[in-house]
Amino acid sequence: MRAEVLDQGSRSWRDTVSVSTRLLLGAPVFAAGSIHLIVASAEYHVHRIWSFNLAKEEFTRTPCPQFERAIAVDLRGVLGLVDSSRKESHDVWVMEESGVWVKKYRIPLMLPWGANGHRFAFFHGLRWPQDGALVLKERLGL
Repeated sequence: MRAEVLDQGSRSWRDTVSVSTRLLLGAPVFAAGSIHLIVASAEYHVHRIWSFNLAKEEFTRTPCPQFERAIAVDLRGVLGLVDSSRKESHDVWVMEESGVWVKKYRIPLMLPWGANGHRFAFFHGLRWPQDGALVLKERLGL
């Protein structure tokens, strides 16, 4: 994976340092001055986060808890992870300024389960409305 940066003065694109990844999982998330991407490691089930710092124009690896299924989210400018590995709930983790991950929320799921043990909904997004409530959106599937 590599990044290109648009130089506003010359109006031209330039390459930055690239990093090796196996598989990009989910959409990039901008939080805390960096663009964060969850990628699968060689084992494909262990996730890693690569972060592109916009000020330094470089990639760094961001330490993270190990989950089977997680997506990165912007929690009011702070990097967060939603762990959807558990059948009965989603856990929302927040990375503090010190670089330590803290589990902030556990959201119970009240969704039907199929005979094969899979739920009939897919995590779609997370947002903070004006009243400060945490909203988890699910996209129902068949």
